[in-house]
Amino acid sequence: MITKVRLKNWKSHLESEFSFSPGVNALVGLMGAGKSSVTDAISFGLFGSFPALQSRRVAMDQLVMERPQKKGFAVVEVEFLADGKSYQVKREIERGKGSSAEIREDGQLREVSSRQVTREVERILGMDYDVFSKAVYSEQNGIDYFLRIPAGRRREHIDRMLKVDRFERARGEAVSLQNRIGVGIEERVRLAASLEGEGLEGKAKAANEEVEKLRKRVDSLQEGEKQAEKSRALLEGKVSGAEETEKELEKTNRLLAGLMGGLEGINKAEGRSRKIVRGMDLGKIDAEILKLQEAVESRKQLLDELKGEVYAFLERKKASSESLEKIGKLGDKCPLCESELSPEKRERLAAEKEKMVDSLSEDIAKKSKQLSLKEEELKALEQSLGDKRVERERVSDAFQEIKELGEKFKEILEIKQRYECEIERLEEGVVGLDLKKLRAELQESIARERELAAESRELGKRLEDKADVCRDIENRLGLLKTYRQDVKESQIIVEQLKGFGQALKLTQEQLRTRFLENVNLILEQVWGELYPYKDFTSVRLAVDGGDYSLQLKAGEWRDAEAVSGGERSLACLALRVAFSLAFLPNLKWLILDEPTHNLDERAVAALAGVLQEKITSFAEQIFLITHDSALSAGLPNTCFLERDKGKGEPTQVRGT
Repeated sequence: MITKVRLKNWKSHLESEFSFSPGVNALVGLMGAGKSSVTDAISFGLFGSFPALQSRRVAMDQLVMERPQKKGFAVVEVEFLADGKSYQVKREIERGKGSSAEIREDGQLREVSSRQVTREVERILGMDYDVFSKAVYSEQNGIDYFLRIPAGRRREHIDRMLKVDRFERARGEAVSLQNRIGVGIEERVRLAASLEGEGLEGKAKAANEEVEKLRKRVDSLQEGEKQAEKSRALLEGKVSGAEETEKELEKTNRLLAGLMGGLEGINKAEGRSRKIVRGMDLGKIDAEILKLQEAVESRKQLLDELKGEVYAFLERKKASSESLEKIGKLGDKCPLCESELSPEKRERLAAEKEKMVDSLSEDIAKKSKQLSLKEEELKALEQSLGDKRVERERVSDAFQEIKELGEKFKEILEIKQRYECEIERLEEGVVGLDLKKLRAELQESIARERELAAESRELGKRLEDKADVCRDIENRLGLLKTYRQDVKESQIIVEQLKGFGQALKLTQEQLRTRFLENVNLILEQVWGELYPYKDFTSVRLAVDGGDYSLQLKAGEWRDAEAVSGGERSLACLALRVAFSLAFLPNLKWLILDEPTHNLDERAVAALAGVLQEKITSFAEQIFLITHDSALSAGLPNTCFLERDKGKGEPTQVRGT
């Protein structure tokens, strides 16, 4: 049962909410008030589509409110009960971007993608959009949709609703597969006959015998090749060993000659070093170096003292020169005692200062000369010290070289002894070997091995070719066996497919018969309640020329397309109710949009009576969309929808 529908920016609905209950729920309003938009919203909320959208008479963006204010999105929410659980489906359309969806079960989110939400609704309700739109939902002026289906196509539509079209497709595929297998059987029989005429068994025996002879000859050649390979490897080892020994002997002799040259070089170098150290005593040289170092330090101290004296004289001379300059600038009074300063006294003071400056200049010149002499002496001592150190290093290096050369001489003598022993051992190893003869024997062995290998390869190739022939024959024999087996198995499958197709056809006919019986039983019950006159006593869905037709009985059966519009509409309404109950016996929903089209007043009154008193015996929940307030009068759950369409105002909803 659908319990609630909420619409936001959906077509003409700005903010609308509807609460529904079991029985008849009527939506009443003038044309353009937004009644059909509610049932479209129910279909869209459940399945993401409705007839006008499915047939592309409207686009998705046209479902979003345009007036009085253009909105960017629309939301549809549908709440319903099923199997004791509460479900809420919400779908949102964003202008220019498509739609999104979600479904909740007892408040818990179950799915979020549009496709998965639709599949979940189909699972819960046990129907898809095709069944809903044909058996439950009758869009405006569409109650006679069955009669609008072209003759010859009605059974196809109902088969699709019953899902028996799948049986037809399966039967067609079975027949197609049967035909394909039949073609395969004919081809395999032809191929098997062709192979049987080749005498494959005799050919296989002869080829196998020839292969066995060739294999034995190849095995013999390969064994001879292995023996030749061993002989060649043995000779190669001997030749290689002899050649390696000769090379080692030659190399060792060269090394020994090099060692002798090294010993001669060591003797010469040692002679040069001994000339350097002859008559030299490192202790004596070290004592001389120490004495020179002390003399250098002594001269440095004396130089420092002389430099100090020269500096002191220079400072005194500077002070006397400054005093002399000041005397020349004095006035008539002494700046210290303020006594009278006569010119004679000033001259006397100046003469004394000049004498002192001259005396100091002589002392400075004398000390400077002494300083230069001492510096020359220091320089000579430092030169002697440097020369002595160089001499000491040269003598020390010579002593060290003599020591190292002696150790190296000893080491080379030991190596020389080892080389001499190695030469003696190598010479013993080549005694009695005829390397030329060994090389000749090796060449003969290599030639024999190549000859055997070439013959083995040739026979091996012949063996492979003959083996390929054997394999080809065996493969063709296997193919013959496979063809025979395939023919046998395929014939069994063909018989099974024939039985399967017959079973499918029988199942289709049984389902159609049961459906027809069920629909006609419901039509018999409904027609007496819906039709207020006595001229047409019954209505039925009949099979005529392999297709369905809706017929009314007035003494004899007549096609519904041959009666008046009102009778035709009531017959279609009865068929709609029958379809709803036949296809969805557990759901019992029915949506009727303007069902009074082509009905006269008496028929409308009869339909109103059915809706008020008897319809709930056929369906648990009915949605009635009508502009006729007489049809909805007395219904307990009625909503009135109003809208000034000319001004583009949104739909207003009020209850009964």
